[in-house]
Amino acid sequence: MPSTKSYVEASEKKTEIKYPSSFGSHSSMIDEEASKKVPVNLVVCKDADGLYVTEKAKLDTGLYDHNRNTSVKFRKEELNKFTLP
Repeated sequence: MPSTKSYVEASEKKTEIKYPSSFGSHSSMIDEEASKKVPVNLVVCKDADGLYVTEKAKLDTGLYDHNRNTSVKFRKEELNKFTLP
């Protein structure tokens, strides 16, 4: 007989957004609308910490992207260069 406790715990688990990796940038993370406001060699991606600007060449490489793994303050400064919120 299934335990009621495990059912309740399972139903209370917080839903988390899953990304292909914890440190890299991926094409599935691109914010298409915001990316229209940056130069063609750049894209705007979104993760759990919000929006950030990165180079297209860094997408789907399987490598660490320093633009994703930086402070929220730095992210906002970079976005503000392109007048993005």
